[in-house]
Amino acid sequence: MHKMLVIYLHASPLSEPHWVVNGVLHHGDMAGMVLAAEGRQVVVVVPAQAVVLMQAKLPKMSGARLKQALPFALEERLVDEVDTLHFAAGAYCPDGTLPVAVVAREKMREWLTLLQSWQIHAEVILPGMLALPWQEGVWSVGVQEIAQVRARRFDGFAGDRINLPTLLNLAMAESAEPPSRIQCWNVTGESLLPALTLAVPVEETMLSPEQWLLLMAKTVCEGPTTLNLRQGAFAVKKSRRPKWNNVLKPIRYLALSWLALLILYPLISYAILATRLHHNETVMQRIYYQHFPKATRMVAPKMRLEEKLQSLSGNASQQHFLLLLAQVGDGLKTVSGVRLTQLHYQGSALTLMVSAVSPAAFNALTDCLAQQGLKVKQQNASLAGTHINGSLLID
Repeated sequence: MHKMLVIYLHASPLSEPHWVVNGVLHHGDMAGMVLAAEGRQVVVVVPAQAVVLMQAKLPKMSGARLKQALPFALEERLVDEVDTLHFAAGAYCPDGTLPVAVVAREKMREWLTLLQSWQIHAEVILPGMLALPWQEGVWSVGVQEIAQVRARRFDGFAGDRINLPTLLNLAMAESAEPPSRIQCWNVTGESLLPALTLAVPVEETMLSPEQWLLLMAKTVCEGPTTLNLRQGAFAVKKSRRPKWNNVLKPIRYLALSWLALLILYPLISYAILATRLHHNETVMQRIYYQHFPKATRMVAPKMRLEEKLQSLSGNASQQHFLLLLAQVGDGLKTVSGVRLTQLHYQGSALTLMVSAVSPAAFNALTDCLAQQGLKVKQQNASLAGTHINGSLLID
């Protein structure tokens, strides 16, 4: 009931409806009714005397074909011209009959125009007798200004309350399934039991007009829609425009995704960079303490490592000179007839000036040094008397 607004259009005056929302009855207050309609299904109950409920015997067919066949199937049982009438079909009954509601087209236009003037969009328009409580095998009778009867789920009629006993007797005589009991909801303030002399028991419940309207609202809200008059030319028109909610929904998701990325991207980047920075600091500390094992903390690591590298480079140069000198010494000891006259070291290369007693001795020294893995290049060689003076470049 919380998700439904039930509006009652009275035969007179039509412009002063009652309406029920959340189990509370209201009268008039059109602004409040329009506000209550927001987000709720709107069901309009129209006067029962304006609608005729009938049963048609037609085979099952498509909606378009059924719309064309109904006027011809019911034409002989109707007083008015079928062109002036609106036909609304319900669901097929187990016995194969099709319930049909018939109402004047002009009356439908009048109701919809009135609702439109109130800015009310009604999804369902229901005949008054089908808002009465319904129970299998029990006929419901509501008596107010008029008498209205709900004989079956989709069947019923309305008439003057003075003629109610006659109408009930005729309906029961013609019915294939007469009731086992009749429940009468009386709003007149006077008991009808003395006048209702029927073949079946009658139970009468006296109600105030407010209780009567709340009872029908409860029936409408708790039961499924039985026979909606909004069909055919008067059906609810579905808008071809996309609903704003459907359009805005993906936009909201995209905006939220973009906002999440805007917030998360810096956080993720910071987390990645912090992890890499910690790793680099760990590696740097390990290298630093390997070279400075006695240090208690890391101080100016770049400068100190550069100083140590320069120191190591100088020591390496000195060690290289001594290594070359030792190998040259071994070669001079091995080869006889060769004397060292001058030595020069520059740029990791050693230049030897030697004097040999013969070319063979000079070549022997060159071969001996090469055999030790040194790169030896003869630069200058000249004959001075019986001796050979030359220079060797070793690196």
